[in-house]
Amino acid sequence: MGAYVDAALLDPEAGSHYSISLCRLGQQDFLPKPGDYLNFFSFHLGYAFKKRVDMPGVELLDDLGVPLFMDSYPESQRYTSFQLYQRGTRWSTLRGTLGRALLQNPRRLLDEWAGGMDMSEQVFRQLEHELIARLHMREIRYLDFFTGQFDHVAHGSNNRQALLEALQDLDGLIGRIWSAIRNSALWQNTVLVLVSDHGMNASPKTYSQGYNLIHWLVKAEGGGHHVFTHRPLLMDYSLKSLDPRVPPATIASRASAYLKGQSGSYPTALFDSEGNERAAIHLRNGDLNRLHILLQQLERPLPDGRRGAIVDAFFDTLNQRRPDWSRELAEIRDELATLRSLGSQPQVSQKPPGGNRKLRELQNKSFQARLDADLQAYSVFERCMTRLLSLSPADLDSRKIRIGDVIPKRSLGSHNSLYDLQNYIVGPNPDGMVLQPDGRLDLQQSFQQVNYLKSLAALQARNNVQPGVGSYPVDFIAIRIPREVLIPELSADLASDRDAVWLYASEDRQALLLSRQDALGTMWIRYLPVAHLAQDSRRRLRFQRIGGLTDLPLKLWEDPELQPPVKPRADWLEEWHSEAEWFGAIHRTQYSNGLISLCDHFTSDSEKLQSLADPSLSREQRLLRRFRLRQWRASEPDLLVFAANHWNFNVRGFNPGGNHGSFFYPSTRGTLMFSGGGIPRSLSIQQPYDTLSFVPTLLSLTGRCGAGIPATEIVARRCGLFPGSVIVELWPENELCPACSPR
Repeated sequence: MGAYVDAALLDPEAGSHYSISLCRLGQQDFLPKPGDYLNFFSFHLGYAFKKRVDMPGVELLDDLGVPLFMDSYPESQRYTSFQLYQRGTRWSTLRGTLGRALLQNPRRLLDEWAGGMDMSEQVFRQLEHELIARLHMREIRYLDFFTGQFDHVAHGSNNRQALLEALQDLDGLIGRIWSAIRNSALWQNTVLVLVSDHGMNASPKTYSQGYNLIHWLVKAEGGGHHVFTHRPLLMDYSLKSLDPRVPPATIASRASAYLKGQSGSYPTALFDSEGNERAAIHLRNGDLNRLHILLQQLERPLPDGRRGAIVDAFFDTLNQRRPDWSRELAEIRDELATLRSLGSQPQVSQKPPGGNRKLRELQNKSFQARLDADLQAYSVFERCMTRLLSLSPADLDSRKIRIGDVIPKRSLGSHNSLYDLQNYIVGPNPDGMVLQPDGRLDLQQSFQQVNYLKSLAALQARNNVQPGVGSYPVDFIAIRIPREVLIPELSADLASDRDAVWLYASEDRQALLLSRQDALGTMWIRYLPVAHLAQDSRRRLRFQRIGGLTDLPLKLWEDPELQPPVKPRADWLEEWHSEAEWFGAIHRTQYSNGLISLCDHFTSDSEKLQSLADPSLSREQRLLRRFRLRQWRASEPDLLVFAANHWNFNVRGFNPGGNHGSFFYPSTRGTLMFSGGGIPRSLSIQQPYDTLSFVPTLLSLTGRCGAGIPATEIVARRCGLFPGSVIVELWPENELCPACSPR
């Protein structure tokens, strides 16, 4: 697992503190772009040419106005290692890496050059050397160190001895840092914090099975998609994958029913397997598919009657989408005008504090480069969609329309509805367009369709020889259900003010996660077992409510670790409960806090949309924020697919050891350790906490949550506004900052 080692000086005279919230990294946009947020080489290459200053995750957080914990310290008071959330870089570290290796053991360096250099190990040694040296500098108040070595070992092997050796190496690193802290002048005011970002779902008796969902998507039964993905398949065995710039990876389908040879222009699926135990699948909007196919049909010689039916079907489809697409285009035009205006304005004042002016000017250049790229991409999309919406029947009769002018290339368009996913158009009927008796086009019989919920859940491996691993790689699928679609089907006791999450395991094993917020800001969640949920062509929803059954998604009814209050679990599970109540009851279950996390993942945009009403924002700031929220929303997949236990979807190179990314208890457990800084030894933590408690706890430990902050700032940014509370057991009750008290 990745581990951050933070050595933060306790500072009772600290200035302001910063709030932080979770957001997804990676943007699909309208035009997919390749990206690899783990790739340090492309980051340093971009930095060398002054095109990139910060790692991609930091750039996104800056765009959304979300600061990092390190931002609460001036640059002169902090030392940060190379990591996924890295601001800037230090060429001196890279130079020192090579120099130390040459001076310490030149023969070994030459041997590694001939047989393959392990530069990552050398870099970590140099970073450790620099961190320990800066522990003795009184002006440095915050230091961190990141290592992902255990994660790499654990993915590749479930051998107990290999894992033990990796942990021993990590233990040695922590010991050296702790010894350096104890030998520093400020050791009594320094707290050492060790935190992991996740656990590892591994078993010494089980090899993790891999299932290639991309191979299924490119086959006819999977839709015959040209699949756009961020990394080549089986990357470790591909010479092309050695290109460190992360070139586009599009896997062409030979089974495409209508786009053969057009994988470069029209990928129809986007696949992200970063979660190992989960995969995100984006599908091109089904109505764009239909319009594309109908335009292809019109390019052929057709009888007049059939041609007229196809033209009518084209405009029936277009007119159904016209209100939504026109509104979206109008918003995008306003946002693009704002992006153009920002191109001529200096942005230094809008960047987070703490950096020197030269670095912040470089950050502005990077910010400008991303603005230019966004402006170009969305301008192309806007022009193409404008031409599509301006078409008339006379334009189609002229036969002068080029498909590429009205169907945007390399674009997936807007999200699919549930009906689209259950009746997804993947090509024309091989026997041609089918007419109804009244002469109109039969929209059901004229197209090949795939029900992606049923098809994904039915996937089965035929060569699985491990008795402890099931033959079905997909556990369940999660999808957003818009609130306006669900409201007419809910009784008063199920009233919800947010979008719902639909969990699908099979036609008769499903659940809806409903959520609503009360006047005090408390989030309430209801788990509703359902079956046979479907949406018709008029977007009307139907489903059957069922009683509490076993083997439903998240398997709450049968889990012996479920710890509800005294009342019978069946009664408790059929009621609304706050997030805190759910967390206390489910954190030890097989799926840990999955229920809460799924609600947060699919419904957290409600707070982000509310931020647009902030009266302190100018019109330009509001439009820029709306644009970033549009990109953030576009990154949500149509289908979030979770792997069954000991399965993974990592098509870059399947992991035989352990995996993470699901809600399985071993994957969601993290390690958090505090030492020094006056924190009592062997302190007992009595209640469960999640990672949302980490930042407010660290802010409180370092005195950056109230002391020295003007009253207006305390009201606006006190720790109590964080989604997670501090770990209160770390303080005597009378010493805890009032703003940090548990809610």
